[in-house]
Amino acid sequence: MPRFVGPMGIVLACVFTGGAPVLAQTAPPDLKGTWKGTGEAIVNGAHITHPRTAEAKPAGSYRLRKQEYSFRIEGQDGRRFWGTIQSENADIPMLGSLSSDGKWIYIASRAGLIDGTVTDDDAIELCYRQVTPAAMMVGCADLRRQK
Repeated sequence: MPRFVGPMGIVLACVFTGGAPVLAQTAPPDLKGTWKGTGEAIVNGAHITHPRTAEAKPAGSYRLRKQEYSFRIEGQDGRRFWGTIQSENADIPMLGSLSSDGKWIYIASRAGLIDGTVTDDDAIELCYRQVTPAAMMVGCADLRRQK
């Protein structure tokens, strides 16, 4: 009588025989270079890139800000990258990584946590957020690679 080998049997066979399904891997996009764009943020309190004295539009007890940003990605090794975030008020080191499919961006910096997407070879969208005892803020920016 034939026996059916279920999914667990296939997994165990792969583990014990050293065979594993091969998943298609794509090379991560090359992010090195300078990326520039304008960010829009909502801020409460004082933040390193949005000090209380910076130009802003009031929104109740919050401030609405627009600011030019430059992300300089100085190095990349596979999915990992590093560089600096520059604005009129700050020059901040950052480090980041790409998702395995190369579409999602994750960055940590002193300005907060930044998540984003690679929209094409020369465009990325980044959104950041930070909460401290002195401030909270959220903002997004569309950035273009400078040629």
